[in-house]
Amino acid sequence: LGVVLLALVAVSPTAGTIPAKPDAGQEPTGVAPILYNLTPTEGAIVSQDELSRAAATIETRRQVSVSWAGIFVDGQRRPAELMGPTYYQQTVSADLGDLSPGKHTVRVKAVDSEGHVGGYVWEFNVV
Repeated sequence: LGVVLLALVAVSPTAGTIPAKPDAGQEPTGVAPILYNLTPTEGAIVSQDELSRAAATIETRRQVSVSWAGIFVDGQRRPAELMGPTYYQQTVSADLGDLSPGKHTVRVKAVDSEGHVGGYVWEFNVV
């Protein structure tokens, strides 16, 4: 799977830029959390029998933590798990096993401990 890095924009979650992925020991630039490692990837075509979860890695500046994250699929909030190796780098994921064939939209929203909000929206297809 390729790695996709997307900047989070609080006022327009569908807008995004692609900054360089932080290297180990280097924190993200900007204020809002960033999102990368989208699963399924943006524009992916996934067979229904291989579909399992939606997920994204969230990373904040080192002095703040990921406080909350949610995953919405086709406008409906899904029960999501937030876990990760550090307080500033977490992965949020939710079960997708019940999606029917067709185009689906995933929106991830993240809030850091200073109240900065970010999000990103992407689509994928189930066949």
